[in-house]
Amino acid sequence: MVSYVKPLERILADAATNAFEAATYAAFEREYLRRMTGTFKELLGIVSVMERYLEDVNPSGMGSLGVENSVRTGRDALANGAAKGNNTGVETVGFGTAVDVLMAVREIVYERKEMSLADLGKLMAANWAGREDLRLRMRRSKRKWGANDPDANATAQRLSKAVAGVVNHKPNARGGQYLLSGHSARGFVTLGAKTGATPDGRRAGEEFSKNLSPTMGADTEGVTALVHSLGAIASTDFPYDFPLDVMLLPATVEGEKGLEMMKALLKVYYANDGVMMQFNVFSPELLRDAQAHPEKFANLMVRVCGWSVRWNDLPKVEQDAYIRRAECILQ
Repeated sequence: MVSYVKPLERILADAATNAFEAATYAAFEREYLRRMTGTFKELLGIVSVMERYLEDVNPSGMGSLGVENSVRTGRDALANGAAKGNNTGVETVGFGTAVDVLMAVREIVYERKEMSLADLGKLMAANWAGREDLRLRMRRSKRKWGANDPDANATAQRLSKAVAGVVNHKPNARGGQYLLSGHSARGFVTLGAKTGATPDGRRAGEEFSKNLSPTMGADTEGVTALVHSLGAIASTDFPYDFPLDVMLLPATVEGEKGLEMMKALLKVYYANDGVMMQFNVFSPELLRDAQAHPEKFANLMVRVCGWSVRWNDLPKVEQDAYIRRAECILQ
């Protein structure tokens, strides 16, 4: 799994020690894309070596029994037994957060000229210490992925095209291809916990954006704007998986009118070449009640990243994140 945010963290760390500088935002973004695509190239090289031995390291005996060509040829499904199905999905995390960080650097350093890139890097290393005013302003900024901001959408498009160009359809070691995925699994939590503060208002250790969705609380312009943001990037750039997560309040989808609203939303999404939309329909009150009284909600299920999980099986930190997402809809 590859983090879109980590190269940005490293660039800012280099800037803080004067090991990197960029006179213009365009130069900053070029350096980010250079490092980002370099990370993907390095990853593909490592995975290509590992996959040569995949059937020995991680044989798929039971899985191979369900693959017709594996049964016919006697080859493991993870090697080349799956014939045309031996593609490798390259999972990614933090796409929306990376776009938000780029927009924040552009605003703070290059447009408003509030501080140098070096000083911004030092502020991130200090986890926003002494600049809560700036952190909150950037947290509340509407120039973010998911708000249908033209600059953010264009930035997202450049990022997706650059990464897709170095990943998609490159040959893997099993007779298949590498395909880019927007699916983040739990990486938006685990990798976020290992990453320092970022200029979009995120504190050190906080989660990233999930799948291809916005950073939590960034989609302030409503679900229609969110869908139009996704339409700014091509789903073909993410041929392995193109998931969008949407949280709605129960009152917005109640009755026939609510169902018609969801139907219209899906039509707009698919008209913009969307592929998969995952819904969670909860109020913050219900989730807080479920957290306080788990015995009453033994069957409550929430959508995670392509699968569902029992609410009671989630750790408290992840339950708290779902509650915050529901609260953000009310703001």
